[in-house]
Amino acid sequence: MGYGGKFVERDQARQLRAQSWTLQEIADELGVSKSSVSVWVRDVDFVATPRNRGHSGQRPHPSTCGSWQRSNGAEPRPTSCSVG
Repeated sequence: MGYGGKFVERDQARQLRAQSWTLQEIADELGVSKSSVSVWVRDVDFVATPRNRGHSGQRPHPSTCGSWQRSNGAEPRPTSCSVG
């Protein structure tokens, strides 16, 4: 027989994936490679949750903040254009 692998880590990975952990989070937690985690959990059902990828903190495009609107006679939008 061949090498069976990390049984404990594989079982833990499957439990964490069922709790909607990402592959990278599981790999970091268990100290194994992401590719190993991917193989171990490929058949585990999970609910994907949207993650904030940092886009909400970015400044809006200048065309949405008044210069284009003022040049066309429109009022500037009072939404997320203020910085600070």
